[in-house]
Amino acid sequence: MKTRRTVWAIFVLIAFGMAASGDNLPPIKWKGTIATENGIKVVRNPADPFYGTFIFDLEEDLAIGGDPTKEESYFPKGMTGLAVDDEGNIFVSDFGNTRVQMYDRTGKFIRTFGRKGQGPGEFQSPGKLLLDPSGNLCVFDILKIHIFEKSGRFSRQVALKSSLNFPFISISGAVFGMEFASHESGGFMESLKKIEPDASVPQVIDRFRGEFKEGQILYVVHVYTSRASLAPIDVSSFCYGFSSDYRIRFADSSGQTVLIAEKDENPTKITGPEKDWIRKKNPLLAWGSGDMLDPRKRMIFPDHRPYFERLLSDNLGRIYALKIKPVLDPDSPYTADVFSRNGYALYRLTMPVKPFLIKAGYVYEVRRDPETDEQLIVRHRIRNWKEFKTGS
Repeated sequence: MKTRRTVWAIFVLIAFGMAASGDNLPPIKWKGTIATENGIKVVRNPADPFYGTFIFDLEEDLAIGGDPTKEESYFPKGMTGLAVDDEGNIFVSDFGNTRVQMYDRTGKFIRTFGRKGQGPGEFQSPGKLLLDPSGNLCVFDILKIHIFEKSGRFSRQVALKSSLNFPFISISGAVFGMEFASHESGGFMESLKKIEPDASVPQVIDRFRGEFKEGQILYVVHVYTSRASLAPIDVSSFCYGFSSDYRIRFADSSGQTVLIAEKDENPTKITGPEKDWIRKKNPLLAWGSGDMLDPRKRMIFPDHRPYFERLLSDNLGRIYALKIKPVLDPDSPYTADVFSRNGYALYRLTMPVKPFLIKAGYVYEVRRDPETDEQLIVRHRIRNWKEFKTGS
């Protein structure tokens, strides 16, 4: 009888351990709820994440750039894209020199992709970088994608009908991304668009409207402006969201939403001193047909601070909702809410640097010199990466 009780106790402990680390979180500890909206599962997370807080223990182990005598790794006017393959090779979109540079995992220069021009494989303004499911390098330019083999050989060019932010290429070959759409009925908004191979018209998957109003002719974007963001999860799925609404949508390779993750978080009011600081000092992006002489006077603020700045993902499928630093507290650490690919809020993460990319136990930072505008690519090893749970 004692043996049976012992065996049963071991079975219960094993079963509970599996539940604690898997998709079905223990209901005793997890205080959220599960709902269904139009046939889609909605995970409504509580304010406190399942595993509590986590602090990345970082060790800087590589820096590329900053030395003007090394022409192959000098970024005097900054970079606009960064990608890392499964072997640790680093690809940098060198905006100032109109090229893409490749380095091995030790920082040794390997080769250059493309050059300035308008011919096949030539760039006007190289931007975001992606590695497609076949390992090819995809360079997003003005209304086109240049695709190179890893050897550096130019493969083909894909024309785009829209200029997309946060682009993603699915395993089906469809391209997804966010587009500003000030011409939409009802005023400024952002749209998630899908461009099928050889399709003549992009398909609108979702729309988001922030604080800009109908009839507005000048748009001024600042650090607290509501924005849309997208992050790939793997070759067949991605997530996206709008920063003023804490709902992260998980989509498949067709763009169909299959899961929604929400988080219970009280909105933070934007204070008067914050607005004054932004009006005087915050770098701006302004466009439209209004008075461009003093766009700061035309700023519009949302009802509250955005819940996150942008979404990132790592190679294990975790989603990071990177928080915006308060403008009056620039020395505070960077933080992010970390979600599992199943929609559960796992951690409140803290780290000393702003991540551009997180992959395979490393944080990649783009560090800018405020005086010269020169940039460095800095890689940090996460010493406690193996302790960081995936939740699935």
